[in-house]
Amino acid sequence: MNKITPLVSFVVVNYNGRQYLKECFSALSTLDYPKDKIEIFMIDNCSTDDSIKFMKKNFPNVKVFKNNVNNYARANNLGIKKSKGDYIAFINNDLQVSRNWLPELLKIMAEEKRAGAVSGKILLTDNRIHSTGHEEYPDFYWGDRGFKSEDKGQYEKIEEVISLCGAAVLFRRACLEDIGFFDEDFIMYLEDVDICFRAAKNKWKLFYAPKSIARHYFSGTSNPESVRYFSERNRLLLAAKHFPEKLGGALYGKGYFIQEQRSIYDVLPLVISKLLECHGADYVKSALPIICGHLKKISVLEKSILINKTGEFENIITQQEASIAELNEAKKELTQQARDMSNAVKAKDLLLEQQEASIAELSKAKKELILRIEDMSKSAKEKDSLSRQQEASIAELNEAKKELTQQARDMSRSAKEKDSLLKQQKSILNQIEADLFKVKEELKAGRDDLNRVSRFDLKRKILLIKPQIIGIEDTVETVRIIKKKYPNSRVYLLANLLKRDYEKIANNNNIEKGLIYCSSSPKPYAKTEGLFGKAFFTRFDITITLVSNKQTENYSGYKKAKAISLLSCSKNRCNYYVD
Repeated sequence: MNKITPLVSFVVVNYNGRQYLKECFSALSTLDYPKDKIEIFMIDNCSTDDSIKFMKKNFPNVKVFKNNVNNYARANNLGIKKSKGDYIAFINNDLQVSRNWLPELLKIMAEEKRAGAVSGKILLTDNRIHSTGHEEYPDFYWGDRGFKSEDKGQYEKIEEVISLCGAAVLFRRACLEDIGFFDEDFIMYLEDVDICFRAAKNKWKLFYAPKSIARHYFSGTSNPESVRYFSERNRLLLAAKHFPEKLGGALYGKGYFIQEQRSIYDVLPLVISKLLECHGADYVKSALPIICGHLKKISVLEKSILINKTGEFENIITQQEASIAELNEAKKELTQQARDMSNAVKAKDLLLEQQEASIAELSKAKKELILRIEDMSKSAKEKDSLSRQQEASIAELNEAKKELTQQARDMSRSAKEKDSLLKQQKSILNQIEADLFKVKEELKAGRDDLNRVSRFDLKRKILLIKPQIIGIEDTVETVRIIKKKYPNSRVYLLANLLKRDYEKIANNNNIEKGLIYCSSSPKPYAKTEGLFGKAFFTRFDITITLVSNKQTENYSGYKKAKAISLLSCSKNRCNYYVD
C-alpha cells in the first residue's frame, strides 16, 4: 500500500431495507482501515419505511441523501457526485463485508495501476458462493460465476475477469471519470456488466480478489418479477449498446415477452433510442430491416399462441355450459325431492292428528269404562267378578295406551327428523342456487371480456403516413373519407410538407393539431419531430400508408413509409391506394 493512505468513499443504496441496515453499516464501521480515511453515504431510493429515521438515530456519522426517483443506477451516480474519495466502493444494503475486505482490494489497486475495479468473493449466508465475478451465457444473459456452489477452494487465485458483481465492488475514481458513471437507462440489473464493458474498452483491468470476503442475503429487498423483467429488458439495452449487429437475433431470448404476456414493443422504443444514441442514425437505418424481420417472426409466434389460448378459452366456456346444464338438472332433482319430502311431512302430520284423535277417543272410552266400573262396584254380588274384569280392562287399556303413546313418540321423532332433513335439503338447494348464480356471473364476465376483446371501438387514433410523391389533394380527400367512416376518430399526419402544402391543410379540422411534420423547406412551417418522434412513442389503433398504383414499385419513399409503419406503436397497419 502507498505511504499516503487514500480516502475511500462507500455508497450504499437503500430501498425499504430497514431490517438489513444495522448489520450492513456496523460491518463498515469495523473495517480494518483508518476511520478518518473512510466516508460513508446512504442514498435512499424513495423508501416508505423508517430507514432514514433509523440511520439518523443509530449511525449519525453516515451521510444520508434522498434520490428523487427509485432508480438504482441514478442513486449510485448521486453517491459518486457527493463523494470525495480516491476510490469508491458500492455496497448493497443487504450485504456485510469482512474486516479485511477493503485492505485486500487496495493491495491490488496499488500493484496494478490500470486496475479500474476490484471485487472479492461474495458468499451467501449459508457459506455457498454467490459470485466470484460474472460469466456470459447465450443471447446476452449473464450470471454469477460459481453461483450456489460449495466453496471448496476452486476460486482461490487473483485473476482478471470480464465483469464484476455490483453487490460489493471497489472502483478507482480515475476509471469512473474516464468511462463515465452508471447508465441510468438500465435502472437496475446489468448496469454493472455495462460499466465493466466500458472500462475494458478503455483498457482498464478488472480483478477478482479471493481473500476479500463479503456475505450477501441475496435479493433481500428486490422483487423476483422485477428482477426477471429488468434482466430481460436490460440485456437488449446491453446488446444495442455493445453488440448492435446481434440485437435482432437476441430479441426473442427465452421468450419472456410472450410467455409473461408482456409486449416487446413496450421496451423496443428505449432499445432503439439506445441504438441511435450509441451508433447514430445511419447505422439504425441499416439495422432496421434486420430488426423488423425478427419482430415479424415474434409477431407470428404471438399470433399462434393467441389462437391456441382462444381455443382453450372456448373449451372452458363449453365445459362451463355443460356444468351449468348438469347443475340445472341437479336442481330439478333436488326440487322434486324437496317436494316429495314436504308431501311426506304433511302426510305424517295428518297421521299424527288422526292418532291424537284416536287417543282422545280412547281417553273418553276409558272415562266411560271407569264410570261403568264404579256403577258395577255398587253391586256386592258382582263386585269380585267386576273387579277382575275391571283390572283386566285397565291392564289392556294401559297396554294400549303405552303402545299408542310409543307410536306417537316415534311418529313425533320421525317428524322432527324429517323437518331437520328438509331444512338441510333446503340449505343445500340454496347453496347450489348461489353457486349456480356465481358460475353464471363468472361465465357472463368471461363472455363480456371476450366481447370487449372483439368489440369494434369507433374512437380510434389513426396515423396517416404520406410519402412525398402522394399529392396533398389526395391526402386531404383520404382524411375526409376516414372521418366519414370513423367520425369519432383522431387522425394524425406524418408527412414531409412544403410551405404551400402546409397552408392547404393548416385550417383543416379533420386533422389533429400538433401534427407530426418533417418539413424540407429552409424555414419549416410546423414543429419538426423527426423519424423517431411521436410516430414511435404514441400507441395508434391503425397506421395507414398512402400509395399509388401509378408510381413505380421501386420508389424509395414507399420503402421508408413501410419501415415507419412497422416501427410505429400501432395495433393494425394497412395501405390505402389513392387512385
